Amino acid sequence: MRVLSNEKNALNIYSLTFESTSELLESLPGQFVNINVRGEDSPFFRRPFSIASATDDCIEIIFEVVGAGTWQLSTLHVGDSVDVIGPLGLGYDLDFTESKSLLIGGGVGLPPLMFLYYKMKNKGIEPQFLAGFKSVSYNFMPRNITNVHFSSDDGSLGSKGYVTDLLIETLFHEKVDHIYACGPEPMLSKVIEIAEENEIRCSVSIEKVFGCGTGICFGCIIENSLKRLTETGRKYSLACVEGTVFDAGDINL
Repeated sequence: MRVLSNEKNALNIYSLTFESTSELLESLPGQFVNINVRGEDSPFFRRPFSIASATDDCIEIIFEVVGAGTWQLSTLHVGDSVDVIGPLGLGYDLDFTESKSLLIGGGVGLPPLMFLYYKMKNKGIEPQFLAGFKSVSYNFMPRNITNVHFSSDDGSLGSKGYVTDLLIETLFHEKVDHIYACGPEPMLSKVIEIAEENEIRCSVSIEKVFGCGTGICFGCIIENSLKRLTETGRKYSLACVEGTVFDAGDINL
């Protein structure tokens, strides 16, 4: 795929867009692409990135520079080529039936929820969005996403503390029918706990290192709950092909 833009929009955070195919333009929020990062110090495995948007014959990923692979991605220029496999995995269910939805994510777990937000808006749904960052310097939330409440570890953006603290406070004041979440596993585990306590349906997108993205390498296994174990007879699922999105009641984090 040909790179169309590569912009730094927060501390160590980049937005990369590249031309798409008809298959990629049909991507769902929660699906991802696996990119072959090239260079002298390239990682052996492809690197997975959630799709942040898919519009106008291009798709966008948002990533944080944390190592050699993502650093090499950050150096791409317009016109460079990118080796992409996708869309991979299963996305969020877009058959929205609940009247009040809430999206909650942390850091680079936010892009699939941003994509989900756009899909909801296209169907006339205005979800509430809770976004957590380490500090205001990491905030990459685009201005066209509204009804957002922020939290940050140091208090430089929104309320001070974890985004799950913000979730507890929000649920104390408002009724929510469905929670959609993505982020680090400790955050997701807490979100699931809060959702269960409040008897709220919860869908989570799992972040794993999807080495192959097709279920071959078994690098992304996730433990099934007793409910799912009873239904399938399997103790584990592969997050790359059976997720990334799971019903919170189907997995153990």
